[in-house]
Amino acid sequence: MSILTAINITDEYQPILDQAVSLSKALSKKLYLIYVENLDPSLVIEGGGPLLHLNSIIAQRIADNQEKLQELTDKIQNKGVKAEYFVEKGETAVTIVQKAKSLKASMIVMGSHGNTILMDLLTGSTHEGVLHRADCPVLVVPLNK
Repeated sequence: MSILTAINITDEYQPILDQAVSLSKALSKKLYLIYVENLDPSLVIEGGGPLLHLNSIIAQRIADNQEKLQELTDKIQNKGVKAEYFVEKGETAVTIVQKAKSLKASMIVMGSHGNTILMDLLTGSTHEGVLHRADCPVLVVPLNK
């Protein structure tokens, strides 16, 4: 069994990692980090158009995030916690839940920005999507706005 921690490198992720590392240590569980590149299928164009370079931009962003995730994984391992990371593409909530199932994770740890109901209706709420789909407990860490 393990703990899956969903983080977005561009957001404030330290409180999420702190909780996940503490839990992993206390429960002697391996910690997996996951970053999901949410791809809007309408934007991914093969062979040209106004977004000709979108695939290279996404590839560069994924490479940058992999580098940062490797650094975070190394720091976590230096704290005595076994850790590994994944970078996935897809719809964020669905991808997180699928990865948790495939790893047989005993818990998912993720953050919440505490957006207003209107903002969540307009943009969707990843933590809500995970809560409704997950087969395991989900710890939602409140993040500062």
